[in-house]
Amino acid sequence: DVISLSGAGVLGAGDIYDKNKNLKWTNAIHGNANLNSSNEIDKEKQETTITLNGQLDSKLVYDKSPIHYTMKGLVEIGTTKEPEQDFRISSDEFYIKNTGIYYFMNNLGVYSRLDADSHIFTEYDHPTSESDENYVYTDKDGNVDEYGTSDKIRTKPSFFPLTLKEGLGINLRVLNMSKASLNVRGGFGLRQNISKAVYVKSGASKDIHGVDYRV
Repeated sequence: DVISLSGAGVLGAGDIYDKNKNLKWTNAIHGNANLNSSNEIDKEKQETTITLNGQLDSKLVYDKSPIHYTMKGLVEIGTTKEPEQDFRISSDEFYIKNTGIYYFMNNLGVYSRLDADSHIFTEYDHPTSESDENYVYTDKDGNVDEYGTSDKIRTKPSFFPLTLKEGLGINLRVLNMSKASLNVRGGFGLRQNISKAVYVKSGASKDIHGVDYRV
């Protein structure tokens, strides 16, 4: 038998305005849950998988001529529990997008932007074997940073890798309505990928004191 249950919805939402309505902040919390239970592998044993996901979606707008500023943010966290395992983080992402425009003419102005995206929690690789696994961290030149034995191997620390994007240019406002807006932009941008203590499995092994460690 296979049993599947799913649910999703908006858990909370709200708008905040200042008294002159130049500043508007909207936010919403979304959530969904999925339960799947099956005994297809073993008729005598029901195996259940539970997945929970949540999102915090925010948008802040300040609009008072000649300045227009928009900030958009999204945080998404998900966790999954598979048979014979504890709950583990299965999705983890956040981003913040900031755009500011200074209009020196009615619909023509200079814009700048700054975006950032990364994740919140430390990320681990979980070996498929039932026993602990030997691991070794090496730098790009093959020098050993750390080694040990564990049932979960750290691959990414909190907030790294971090991606930053900046931009500067000219903004043309083509459409400006309460329900829709359209801007055409031209300019240049920069991008940085910042990695700190981020490791990727190489598939190779390294002998340390007569013991093989996974790199």
